[in-house]
Amino acid sequence: YGAFIRSVHHWSANLMALALFVHLFSTFFMKAYRPPRELTWLTGLGLFGLVLFFSFSGYLLPWDDLSFFATRVGIAEMEKAPLLGPWMTSLLRGGADVTVDTIGRFYVFHVTVLPLLVIALLGVHLLFIQLQGVSEPDHFAALPSGKKHYRSFFGEFLVGEVPIWLFLSGVVLALAAMLPRGLAPEADVTAAAPVGIKPEWYFLAPYQALKLFPGRLELVGMALMGLAAASFLVVPFIDRATPSDARGRLVAWLGAAGLVGLVVMTVWGWLS
Repeated sequence: YGAFIRSVHHWSANLMALALFVHLFSTFFMKAYRPPRELTWLTGLGLFGLVLFFSFSGYLLPWDDLSFFATRVGIAEMEKAPLLGPWMTSLLRGGADVTVDTIGRFYVFHVTVLPLLVIALLGVHLLFIQLQGVSEPDHFAALPSGKKHYRSFFGEFLVGEVPIWLFLSGVVLALAAMLPRGLAPEADVTAAAPVGIKPEWYFLAPYQALKLFPGRLELVGMALMGLAAASFLVVPFIDRATPSDARGRLVAWLGAAGLVGLVVMTVWGWLS
């Protein structure tokens, strides 16, 4: 059953990444980052980054051609980042290149360090949700208090969610059975990278975007992507529900443009 368990793990990880992308942008467009929920938003972004690192750290562990060369390319791109790039790649690789020593480091990150960090940050995130409450959609917030109906978690909400969880578990099992995640040939560290090597879909957008900045311009592309990522950190302090809300509409349009760009680059990278 090892191959089946590996396939379940593969599809669960991919669907979790997809769910996090959907949750991130749904929270963004609902403007649930506005005061007093800035810290809820920031801890959520931290969890999003940790899960992406989770996915990256687990990608190398099968040690086949695809995982080895995709990880080598990803770390090489990371090394080009100014200031922290060389230090981070040295920490991850444990040497000048991806070797069997790198597997040990990635394994420790994947099964020990990152789970502990995620559990700790998730606890803080849920604490902020309890303290600050859940952001209400505009149409619900506009209702008179007598017409608002709130559901208890261990009563109505949990009972309603269990069938969805069971259905999604069935989807994962079906995907693992019908579309198993096999292994490519064992990695040959002395061979050239296979033609058309690509990262997983959740890293395709930056992978494809960097192709638009060849040579020395690559640093410019990395800087622009860094600014785009940093903009999510500061958005709660920019869009603070002004009376006219013109700033909020601008932030929403910029977010929509970013989402379209993310989807376009992902599809482009998949097809290229």
